[in-house]
Amino acid sequence: MSSLDTMDQSDSGGVGAKKGFFYQDLAAAFYLTQMLIDKTLKYVRCEVTDDIDLVYEEHIEYIQVKTTDSNSKWTVTELCKTKNDAKNDSIIHKSLSCDNNPSYMAKFKILSPREVNSYLQYLRIPLNKRDNKDGRVGLLKSLSPKVKSKSLLGNDIAYWIDNTWWEVIPSKNELELMILRNIRVAAQEKDIFLKDRHERAILQSIVYVLTDKSALSRKINVSEDKSYLRKDFILWFWDEVEYASKDDTYSLKVYPQKLDKVDYILQEYNPCFEDDNYKNLIGKLFYQDYELFRYRFGYIVEGVYNWLPEVLLSPEELSNINGTNFQEKIDLLKTRMALKEKEVPSLLPRVTLHSIIRKNNLSQPIYSANLYVDSNKDRVTIYDNVHIVINNDDPDELWVGFS
Repeated sequence: MSSLDTMDQSDSGGVGAKKGFFYQDLAAAFYLTQMLIDKTLKYVRCEVTDDIDLVYEEHIEYIQVKTTDSNSKWTVTELCKTKNDAKNDSIIHKSLSCDNNPSYMAKFKILSPREVNSYLQYLRIPLNKRDNKDGRVGLLKSLSPKVKSKSLLGNDIAYWIDNTWWEVIPSKNELELMILRNIRVAAQEKDIFLKDRHERAILQSIVYVLTDKSALSRKINVSEDKSYLRKDFILWFWDEVEYASKDDTYSLKVYPQKLDKVDYILQEYNPCFEDDNYKNLIGKLFYQDYELFRYRFGYIVEGVYNWLPEVLLSPEELSNINGTNFQEKIDLLKTRMALKEKEVPSLLPRVTLHSIIRKNNLSQPIYSANLYVDSNKDRVTIYDNVHIVINNDDPDELWVGFS
């Protein structure tokens, strides 16, 4: 028998420990990528107070990651098991003790690959869905004799039950898929379609940084060193996405965010010019003027020509342009332009306004959308420019305009 065959068949020791640490690092990466969806999540801390701390605007969610192997589901006994003589080092005791910051409300989470048994099932219900649900009274009755201590802020086991959600994610593979989904959805919201290898490269970079932060000593570092702030992560993420999309010739950007080479059809009015007519102007003014005593018709025509494809072609038609169908797309655009020939008086201002909103806000237009607003009994306003402006930190915006 080869010496290569003499491997221990148990995963105890180092193998099991590494599986647990890797699961926890992936969990931190998943919660970090939730920043791409939840703008109230301000930063993620690794091994500061609990295994993972999620700091929101008004509360902190303290997460314990439990990856202990067992063929059975989690029980009350396992949850309340203590080791020291003081009987205060159980999972619940450690979780409740995190409630020590008077500036934030404390919420708790237990994340595990294993399911819970029927006695703990109440904790599996999300906090916002517990109204009229059974299980709280029985769970409180079971836990109260075992957890009599209170947090530093005076909260007891009843508070812990009311503010704890038990989340089950069965494996690291599922965590990876959830992270990749967050990366993919965020990129696609800006019409960037990354290849799988680029999504996984971003995932690996996130895990590497978080693993490094979690390993930093609490003795010689401060909590900021072990935290990933929203503003830093968002900037880094979009730089990575932009780099990946440039590297990948197959990445699709239907409505690109880089518009440096495309000009406004009209010029932006310079507020530095003193003009009594515009002193009280709110917003921006765009106009066109003369050059060498001739009106700039050629400049306007070129600008309209550059922006017409975004107005006349759908996202699907823009996204699949390639060498074999390029002429077909040109012919389609010409056909659409011919059909709109009679509508030129309305099409030109529509394209002009489209270009202003796109370039000024890096917006994502909603193709062929019209918003009808009944302002009064005699008049209906039709907004023929409808755009979504995606913001990193503030809520996304709906921009509408009529021309």
